[in-house]
Amino acid sequence: MLVDDDHSTNYYHQILLEEEGLDKYLLICKSVDSALEQLQTLDEAPLIICIDINMPMRNGWDFLKDYKKLPDSLKAKYVIMLSTITFPDKQARLEEYPMIYEFWVKPLDIPKIKSLLENK
Repeated sequence: MLVDDDHSTNYYHQILLEEEGLDKYLLICKSVDSALEQLQTLDEAPLIICIDINMPMRNGWDFLKDYKKLPDSLKAKYVIMLSTITFPDKQARLEEYPMIYEFWVKPLDIPKIKSLLENK
């Protein structure tokens, strides 16, 4: 699942995943609310959620506040926080939100995605 309000970023990430054959179960959501709603309709939680930290209205942190209230059956194994810049206080945030697997600077790191999929 990709959660990002930017159409071009979503499109670019979709192309990267398609080129590697990793788009079979790809879900793209343009907002926090859309992602949370989508999660509640799935039969099975996504393995990976990649969510942009900075979005208008509700951001990646808002997503995590609501996400941690969801039943475990709806939670991904890996939650990756994405940003266009490095995140200065990421260690403090990792402690506050232990469900965050890693912080990545955009664009998606396809070798890392492949590695996560192999270790599911």
